[in-house]
Amino acid sequence: FMAPTVVGDVGNDSRRVRALDGVFSVSNFGSDSLTIGTWDGAANAAITATQAVGDGPLRLDMIALPGGNVAIGNTNFNDSTYSITVVSPTGAVLASSTRPADTGCVNPAHPVWLDVGGQLQLVFTCFGSDALQVSMPEIPAPPQ
Repeated sequence: FMAPTVVGDVGNDSRRVRALDGVFSVSNFGSDSLTIGTWDGAANAAITATQAVGDGPLRLDMIALPGGNVAIGNTNFNDSTYSITVVSPTGAVLASSTRPADTGCVNPAHPVWLDVGGQLQLVFTCFGSDALQVSMPEIPAPPQ
């Protein structure tokens, strides 16, 4: 077995970690943020950014974008919002936005990205209202 690699401190009350194409993200429920970093699949891992999101980020999912960037979709349980953060292959935050969930969606959780014929959709459960939301969100564009 390989010895564990300590990467560094993340935010308070961390909930979920996901990795895709050398980029990872951790949802920090108590800090209302995402910790973002890079990892080569071996011993080289580094935290590269912290991004503020809505109140109580719970779960997250990641999807590759054209050009090598990655979109992170996360749900913010306490304020019924969701956030989309675009990061580069080096783990730099390029753009981020937080949006309200639909009126019938309370306490969103468990997001999943879907690529339906080239149209990205973010699907998530609505814990407080026993519903499901399907969004076709506009991915925030990095500044030119």
